[in-house]
Amino acid sequence: MSDTRNFEEASRQIRENLSKHIAKYDIIQQTEEESEEEEDNEDDVTDKLVDAMLANYSNMDPALVKSARDALKGSLHTTSCLICIENIRKTDGIWNCSTCYASFHLSCVAKWSKDSLFMLKQQQEEEPEKDIKLCWSCPNCRTPYSPADIPRKYICYCGKQVDPKFDPWLNPHSCGERCGKALKPECKHKCVLLCHPGPCPPCPKMISVTCHCAKSTPKMKRCSASNWTCGNVCSTLLACATHKCPDVCHPGPCAPCSRSSTQSCSCGKEAEPRACSAPVWKCGNKCGKKLKCEI
Repeated sequence: MSDTRNFEEASRQIRENLSKHIAKYDIIQQTEEESEEEEDNEDDVTDKLVDAMLANYSNMDPALVKSARDALKGSLHTTSCLICIENIRKTDGIWNCSTCYASFHLSCVAKWSKDSLFMLKQQQEEEPEKDIKLCWSCPNCRTPYSPADIPRKYICYCGKQVDPKFDPWLNPHSCGERCGKALKPECKHKCVLLCHPGPCPPCPKMISVTCHCAKSTPKMKRCSASNWTCGNVCSTLLACATHKCPDVCHPGPCAPCSRSSTQSCSCGKEAEPRACSAPVWKCGNKCGKKLKCEI
């Protein structure tokens, strides 16, 4: 009779423990699903904000705008550390690649870089005849970094603040101050967004600028799209001082003249038709000019 009660008591305890574990598992599953749904909603809101911010850049190079949009969205979305394959929490210390803008746990990338350098040093000792450069690479894009670039501090996106405190009203890992980085394509203006992940968007400032050949009336253009052509013939006087540039308004210096003209030799005694692109030539006769001593 005692054995029967012990068995029933043990069975009851096992059932109770099993029920507790099942209930706990259901709560964990529900929490994870809610967390994933919340992250998806945050990503949707982020995409809409980025699209709205770049909506006024429609008159610019579409490839440049698309690149900036994709990089900003990718940096703002919920990400995982590619080294430990765990989610990067809003309060975790991180490091960002300056090329691909991928984020990693600071501790993970510090260990990654040190392990990479240790392996290269071993290879140098084993194969001294090989020219092996000591560097470590971004786990995502393989951009090389020197040993001096091993991250040791948790720094905000714009680089102004060490150990930025988490603020629910700011983007995680941001100091909340104006970014202030130089914009690309390079201009005299700075990024006016608050400290942010990813690349800075193209310069939005409006400036008055003329075309490449400087013959048209200046127009108001976005600073990041200030290089424009009027579509007319350049007509800039070329180096031969005889012909004008026949190309349509273009960036950079004019191409060498493709025509021919009568060009005098260096001493000026002879002249003959020559390509305008090579106006300097020597006739082969004695120069005969007086020297500075006038003797």
